[in-house]
Amino acid sequence: MNNTQKGIDVVLKCGEMVLAGQLNATLNQTMYPIEITNKIKGEWQENLGGIKQWSIACDGMYVKSVETYDLLQTAFKNNS
Repeated sequence: MNNTQKGIDVVLKCGEMVLAGQLNATLNQTMYPIEITNKIKGEWQENLGGIKQWSIACDGMYVKSVETYDLLQTAFKNNS
């Protein structure tokens, strides 16, 4: 079975079931540096890569049916 969703870049799935697709998505990536400045470096600041984080933000999600909406709500309430 072909689960291709025409015109959609991000698809929300539960197992193999497609639940929703995004409308206008943006991928955000952030890295928080760790300062390792010391007396040996003098007046110069030095950093190492630290904690990384990513998220996807979208204008909206197209949910295919009432049943898939109910599955999404149940998963959110159950932290799954």
